[in-house]
Amino acid sequence: MSVGSGVGEAEWARLRGELCLGQVLTGTVVGVPRPGAIGIFVDVGLPVGGFVDVLLLPRDEERWPAEGDVAEFEVWWADEHRQQVRLKPTDPALLAEDFDEYVARWRPAWPSLVGRPIDHVEKAIELLKREFAAEEGSFLLRLRCDLTWDRAAFTRLERAMRIACAHYQASDEVDRWLADGFYELATAVPSWTAHPDFPRPTPDTYYEECLERIGDLADWFFRGESNYVEGHVWTDL
Repeated sequence: MSVGSGVGEAEWARLRGELCLGQVLTGTVVGVPRPGAIGIFVDVGLPVGGFVDVLLLPRDEERWPAEGDVAEFEVWWADEHRQQVRLKPTDPALLAEDFDEYVARWRPAWPSLVGRPIDHVEKAIELLKREFAAEEGSFLLRLRCDLTWDRAAFTRLERAMRIACAHYQASDEVDRWLADGFYELATAVPSWTAHPDFPRPTPDTYYEECLERIGDLADWFFRGESNYVEGHVWTDL
């Protein structure tokens, strides 16, 4: 079976950066090595192969697409190091019977991820690394040293926190630096800004909403579950 010959690391990073979650690609099934056990290999016209995991396919292998079938697939994931595009069928008839339950348990943020670049998680984590280390230009450094609340920097930080919460929601393991960063942010920022003489060029309601958001995100991160009902829209602050 031919599913792409692979590319160099730089080209893979470029290609991966151009793919979006939920992006629809037309593909041809080029391999079904063990029906009902592994999954199917798909050629989606890229220099790397596509693959649909058995967990996303019907239990009855008779319902699986056969080699040579052409169908539409959504981009489900693409790992930074492994040159393969993970896919899910768009046709409900080709999806696992418990797909909705699977997504609710293991990828509950999927609806909000559709349309985002695949590498948005890595970019968010890199931003959090810089922020939690209080690097030059970070929101935390300016807040602590200059007593300046940089709204644009806070917006970037808060968005990255949301992405991290959604990404790690179903995970039992997270890096210590990330947990420490969420904890320090949730405890230090309210303390640093509590003094009545802290500069507040924006109405107090804005800062109150920001502190509430930080607390909500820290709670989501540590409990693995948001306080808000499914479908809640997180607005930018």
